[in-house]
Amino acid sequence: MLAELLPSEGRMIHSEAPSKPSITPERTENKESIKGKKIYVTGKIHGYNKDEIEEIVNKAGAIYASGILKSLDLLIIGDRPGPSKLEKARNWGIKTMSWEEFKKFL
Repeated sequence: MLAELLPSEGRMIHSEAPSKPSITPERTENKESIKGKKIYVTGKIHGYNKDEIEEIVNKAGAIYASGILKSLDLLIIGDRPGPSKLEKARNWGIKTMSWEEFKKFL
């Protein structure tokens, strides 16, 4: 549980931390299907920093790309994604999915 102080009211509230996906033996079939694929994330993924996202992608056997590339296999879309990145992905025919879809895929 995370505790946060509400600045306007001066009281504590509690919220659940977002669950972070893990790679388990049951998920190895999906892991194999993304093995070696180039993946990039655009936008904010609540509860994760870029290093954690990169680690999740790499543990799944994929390659975390340094940016949007024509050779990208998958663009994962978070909150407030970069509009130019989305446009490039559409123009280049890159598959897109939300972070929630990606977590289920793992």
